Amino acid sequence: MNFKTVILLAVTSCLGIAAADAKQEPRERREVPNIVVPQESSSTIIFERQKSMREMNRNLEAMAAVVLEPSADPAEFRKKLEEHARAIRAISRSIPEMFPEGSGDIGTRAKSEIWEDREAFENKARVLNQELDAFAEAATRGDSEELRSIYKRFDIANLCNSCHEEFRAKRSGERE
Repeated sequence: MNFKTVILLAVTSCLGIAAADAKQEPRERREVPNIVVPQESSSTIIFERQKSMREMNRNLEAMAAVVLEPSADPAEFRKKLEEHARAIRAISRSIPEMFPEGSGDIGTRAKSEIWEDREAFENKARVLNQELDAFAEAATRGDSEELRSIYKRFDIANLCNSCHEEFRAKRSGERE
């Protein structure tokens, strides 16, 4: 029997009892336990987290291509960068929430250090967000030279990799 069927039976049963009670003489009320609906499973959390990280990586790669390739049209250049920066910021701002306690089990390379040293983990996310904020500000001004300068200083590969080095386990066969 699946979860929805169990819930449906429980609700139907409660409704049947209530209808029967309404037809009878009043009697002593008894407490009915609350039905507890489980929160998202860790496998769902892990799947969504990995999907978000892949989306962030896709946007980072696209942003790098835009920054590193000269564009003849400054408005198009700015528009593409803003679009990618906005998508990356939306994901990066929720990184700490993507790793709730208990979501580091099978099917993930997330290390226990994420939860054991939560302050350091959240600090890495904060630094990433500060850099993304500076980049997004420059994108709204449309200064392509400033954007290239910030992007090179930003060095996204190092920011992402520093977090991965500390908080993500290597794949089997992957070099240290």
